[in-house]
Amino acid sequence: MKLRTVGLLLALWCVLVIGPAVVISLSGVNTEDPAGFVLLAWIGGYLMQFGVFMVLAMKTQRGNNLTGWLIASLVPWAADFSAPVSPWWLLPCAMLVICYAW
Repeated sequence: MKLRTVGLLLALWCVLVIGPAVVISLSGVNTEDPAGFVLLAWIGGYLMQFGVFMVLAMKTQRGNNLTGWLIASLVPWAADFSAPVSPWWLLPCAMLVICYAW
């Protein structure tokens, strides 16, 4: 296992968890009636970050870490649905993901 590879995958994972929520909240899209690209960004971002997390779990042999699986499963949805209400809700989501990745 190369630490550089794991570090890059962790950085990519952090971006994929928070990225779609940041892009949607900054674009000013009406999320009450989301367009197709909003749903595609949310679902695609979720699937990509979960895939990266699964690769990380296999590389580090820590696949049974319940905390990591809960964060990877729930935080993207919390970020996506709270960001349109207030961008400040992204801060706790980002801090949780970054602290776990650290």
